[in-house]
Amino acid sequence: SSIVSFHRGRSPWYQFLRQTSYAAIGAVAMFVAYRFRLSIVNQLGRLFFVLGALFMLAPLAPGIGTTVNGARAWVEFGSWSLQPAEFVKLMLIVWGADFLTRREDELGNLRRGVWPYLIFTGLASGIAAYQSDIGTCPVIGMIGITMLLLAGAPFRPVLGVASLAGFAGYLFVRSDPNKYARLTAFLDIHGTRDHEGRQVYQA
Repeated sequence: SSIVSFHRGRSPWYQFLRQTSYAAIGAVAMFVAYRFRLSIVNQLGRLFFVLGALFMLAPLAPGIGTTVNGARAWVEFGSWSLQPAEFVKLMLIVWGADFLTRREDELGNLRRGVWPYLIFTGLASGIAAYQSDIGTCPVIGMIGITMLLLAGAPFRPVLGVASLAGFAGYLFVRSDPNKYARLTAFLDIHGTRDHEGRQVYQA
């Protein structure tokens, strides 16, 4: 916020200008992507998803990765920091749209149409869980489930996998007091506003 920036000796406009610059970069990237032919986007999606999954492992490397709010899911380049999982989320949609379109007639065949996509989704979600990123992990899972349902995959098997994954995720979070405290911080926004619930309080 502008008040926090001011107390840290920065301009009150620091966060606004920073977010505006990110929005400008995103607008340029969106326009460039819009001009690409769909066939090129599909080919790049397959390549970038693999590269993104590998890049997602970068935060685990000594000297590159950094821990934020208990999650070792960020990499730093000088004064810049980014979260590789954000690219994986995008590529999961771009590559997934291409893959599920090509397997449209085989979605009824779980082995051919559903499991390959779920395996990659689970791999990305599993890496996020290993990094203790309990926010990104379910988001990746929900992207995968949503993509399958929108593509026309059988509802019951997908719902069954989602239920099992959700239950496993709950057990994983419940086994760690710190993770569970972060997950339930919204129940006491004012009491946790200086640590676990800071983002919720600011929102």
